[in-house]
Amino acid sequence: MYADREVVYMVRKAVRIGDMHPTRALEVSSHDSGDFIIRITQDGITVGNVDTGDPKERSAAIEFCVSGGRSPNTKKAIEALLEAMEKDNSEHPIVAKK
Repeated sequence: MYADREVVYMVRKAVRIGDMHPTRALEVSSHDSGDFIIRITQDGITVGNVDTGDPKERSAAIEFCVSGGRSPNTKKAIEALLEAMEKDNSEHPIVAKK
């Protein structure tokens, strides 16, 4: 079906539960293409439903195609965020409440 597309692999992913909601989290992932995806999740599911067609619901995930060089400062900031989230998860883990 997608024979003309190359396969993109996730290289790193960090999920950090927020301080004010026990099951809402920020998820940052990097891909071998150099791109980043940032999502807001609740109970492990991206907030919003892209199938409804409501554009407000689509704002819970964003992809930065920084491999093209358009956003070098954003890339550095997202890389720093990913590293900080990994460090916080290691030093101060938060367990999701069910």
